[in-house]
Amino acid sequence: MEILQPDIWVTDDKIVTASMECFYDGKDLTKDAWVAGKINLTSKINTILLDGDYPYLYQIFPILN
Repeated sequence: MEILQPDIWVTDDKIVTASMECFYDGKDLTKDAWVAGKINLTSKINTILLDGDYPYLYQIFPILN
């Protein structure tokens, strides 16, 4: 995870093999804010889902279709 997101201290991650996505949450060290996001493991594209919306985030639970 550090290779894909070097400025985020990841506290939790979940990999969904069916969609090849990794969901994570942690602290963005450059913004000093908690974030949640997902990374497409095929294309390595990162999408931020929550950007500093909550004072802390400890766990992430992906929604499975």
